[in-house]
Amino acid sequence: MSATMHNHVRRGAFEFTHYVLREPTAFPEHQHKRSHMVIVYGGRWQDTSQGSPVELGAGEVLFHPARFVHASRAAEPDTELVLLRIDEEMTRAFCPLYGNVARDVHVPFEALRGAPDRIREELAHGDEAAQVILEALAMQIMALGSRTSGNGSSLPPPWLSIALSHIRRNATTPLTVGSIASHVGVSPSRLSHVFREVMGRSVTEYVRECRVRVAAAALRETSDPIGEVALACGFYDQAHLTRAFRTLRDMTPLQYRRAHRSQK
Repeated sequence: MSATMHNHVRRGAFEFTHYVLREPTAFPEHQHKRSHMVIVYGGRWQDTSQGSPVELGAGEVLFHPARFVHASRAAEPDTELVLLRIDEEMTRAFCPLYGNVARDVHVPFEALRGAPDRIREELAHGDEAAQVILEALAMQIMALGSRTSGNGSSLPPPWLSIALSHIRRNATTPLTVGSIASHVGVSPSRLSHVFREVMGRSVTEYVRECRVRVAAAALRETSDPIGEVALACGFYDQAHLTRAFRTLRDMTPLQYRRAHRSQK
């Protein structure tokens, strides 16, 4: 296995490890003593239990309770993820939100109100304040994840997850409500209504969030001019990217790039 461990932080009941797996890598059937989450930032991650596979792309999170038997695999080169291990005392503290039974939860980043992206950024900071913030973000994820755990709330229609995946994988291409609705086989009005009801934002806002995430990765990992990053990520121009970035990240693309360069 060719893997790089970039950051490792232990804080309270949570342990964060940031990996980049340079080559496709398989992990045979195994189990963890503690509950854990896999937070995927790039590439593809496959998880199989009892013959049933789950595939995660960038922007998805999977939670498994302790001693859950499964196999997993980094399906693409440069698969980037954070493995978040959770002590059992903390898992039990959140169990009432999950109907008193810890269960698998598979959700997109957007259902967790930006916490996964913040985790990656705070791991890069690596200072004492970051450790406190990471602990708070982990608890936020566990609480918000309970809303999608099947604890009595109505489940979203199956086509919604297909729409979310389609948007994440094609965020930098021209996307409209009509084209997304056609892809999943529903009317544009039905897509818009269910999307806002479940996700708490419009389809257009979600597309913008996905594009900003791709742009953030380009700002961190390349030296491409910001104008070129904007066009490559589906924005009209640099000013369009700057407005979206400031709205979602509270800073300009240039400030974001400088901050991450100083951390490196």
